Amino acid sequence: MSIYAYCWRVDIQCHILALMTMTTTPQSAEVNRRLGRRVRNLMFGKITQSELAQKIGTDQSGMSRRIHGKTDFSPYELVVTARMLNTSVDALLSESHPSD
Repeated sequence: MSIYAYCWRVDIQCHILALMTMTTTPQSAEVNRRLGRRVRNLMFGKITQSELAQKIGTDQSGMSRRIHGKTDFSPYELVVTARMLNTSVDALLSESHPSD
């Protein structure tokens, strides 16, 4: 395994571990809405909800619930979504983001 592949794999594992240990707070609904807004902005003109839904293993209505902040993204879905949108999980979850 190359050093790049190893570092990428460790980075993803760290993101997943951090996401799995997150606790639910009153702000989590707002976090979901911000995340959904970022995903929508990054999707615009590049990929449809249906295409992204297929990649993460859900249907179009499930994807809609996620990007409208009504359903949480799983750690796996966040990683796949970030890859499909040519960004990082960090950028999707960042507190400050230019698209907000």
